[in-house]
Amino acid sequence: RNTEMAMRKRSIPLFLVCLAIRIAYSTPEFELDAVFAHNAVLQASPLPFSIFGTSGQAPGSIALFVGGRQQEVLNYSAKMTRSGVFSWKLVVEPHEPGGPFQVEIVSIAGQAVLDNILFGDVFLCSGQSNMQMSVDMSFKPPIQSYMAAAADRVRLLVLQAYPGPDPGP
Repeated sequence: RNTEMAMRKRSIPLFLVCLAIRIAYSTPEFELDAVFAHNAVLQASPLPFSIFGTSGQAPGSIALFVGGRQQEVLNYSAKMTRSGVFSWKLVVEPHEPGGPFQVEIVSIAGQAVLDNILFGDVFLCSGQSNMQMSVDMSFKPPIQSYMAAAADRVRLLVLQAYPGPDPGP
């Protein structure tokens, strides 16, 4: 009987520890999708831009600030996924090109901040092996002076190249 009582006393704290760990790891914070990071470029006008992420609790309404000024949200959606996490998305009024700005997204579920954000044209390039050739390798020297002048307004994200499966004959 003493052994049974000792086991019960040990199992209660173990249960509480397991419950605390489950709660801590099953409720993610309010966060942006991994595609959004500091030093990024977001699409500038005339198009609206989208920003999205997840939250462990219903985010309620969400406000977005660029450089401390609240932006008009054109469309907002949030839905609970099968895993119980909320997926949210904002479509925000077009923003003029420029920057750098601090972008802050605020909700009752939390907040996220992006620093050194530019608004401009976003180009996604992929495909050929010559995509790895830098701009200065493809033009005559005058392009170098242009690139030097615009360096603080040009962002380049290079992803690791992964070869695809061999398509066969």
